[in-house]
Amino acid sequence: MEKRLCFCRSCASFFIIDPDKVCPKCQSKMVSSVITEKEWDRGDEKQKTAYKNSLTVLGNKTDDNQDKHVSRDKKASSDTKPHHEEKGSTHSKTKKKKWRSVLGMLLLLLIAGYAVFIISRPYDGACTDYESAGKKVYKQISKFDSDVYVSYNSDHYNPFIGINDDINNIMKEACKNNGNPREGDHLAMNAAWVDGEYTAVKQKDGTNNLNIQLKMSYETTKEQEKELEAKVNDILNGLDLDGATEYEKVKAIYNYICSNVVYDHEHLDDDNYRLKHTAYAAALKGTAVCSGVADLFYCLATSAGLEARITVNDVHAWNIVKVDGKYYYLDPTWDLGLDESEYRYFLRGSGDFVSILNGPEYAAHRPDMMAHFLLGPKHPLSNVEDDYVISENAYEK
Repeated sequence: MEKRLCFCRSCASFFIIDPDKVCPKCQSKMVSSVITEKEWDRGDEKQKTAYKNSLTVLGNKTDDNQDKHVSRDKKASSDTKPHHEEKGSTHSKTKKKKWRSVLGMLLLLLIAGYAVFIISRPYDGACTDYESAGKKVYKQISKFDSDVYVSYNSDHYNPFIGINDDINNIMKEACKNNGNPREGDHLAMNAAWVDGEYTAVKQKDGTNNLNIQLKMSYETTKEQEKELEAKVNDILNGLDLDGATEYEKVKAIYNYICSNVVYDHEHLDDDNYRLKHTAYAAALKGTAVCSGVADLFYCLATSAGLEARITVNDVHAWNIVKVDGKYYYLDPTWDLGLDESEYRYFLRGSGDFVSILNGPEYAAHRPDMMAHFLLGPKHPLSNVEDDYVISENAYEK
């Protein structure tokens, strides 16, 4: 680029220099003219003085104009600041209103979604009898579902009485004895409904569809049930019952329990330790209370092909077993640790077992032992013996 006459306002100096360069003296920005280096060299002293004066005036005007621009910008900023603040405030208020509107819509959507959930819970149509309702409940509790849903069409619903009887009858069907050692009485001992809710929907024919949701509690886990199944198989393999008679099977299983399980006095007062009520604890830990002992006998006996049941009253649990065409009572809990020659509760008849139930041992049995039976006011296994004709006399070989 061709050099020109330039003026530095800061130090009031003139230079023939590249217009893009800063002042060599003070490093400030310079004002350039149209006078080239050649024109400057050809001019005389008067012309050079005139060039300088003109450039000085131009430089000062440029400086004044910049100052005016700065002043004008400051004034404009000062004048418009309240307007911007007011605009920002209005924008903020509008933004808040917008967010409130959005939050309101979200709340409405949540309420609507919950309503849809309540309406569309998996009831799968109303069952017309306890048996079909029980089958639906069984499918869910056999999978250890914590929430169980069933719809039952009732022709006797009374809102002042409630539906506890209906629930208990449905649960009895869900835990109906079928000879499977992992279902029936074993499931009834393991699964309990601890809370629930329902809605009654009036039908055109005057009946009510009871949409029931039950909160379930289980004494064991799926993994523990698998361990129990494996342990039961190991025990039976060790007993070598192939070709044994019904009596021999019952005697071998009873002997095993009385020799390998002790009553769980350690956890008797520990309501948080639920395993004491299970066949799992009796089989794998070697200690349980009456419900766990009776459940273990049931699991072993049914797995060995015997017909057996668990029965309970307000304070105790024991068993019924079929031998040679007749049903007998037996209660391994009260024979734990005894030699078989000392057994008092093995294959007893209804005539002498009733007196045993009224004896001092049962009177001393803890009333709260049945606190784990949470299936409503009446346990599904209560009075099971009512469905059987129990032999009046004890078994005789």
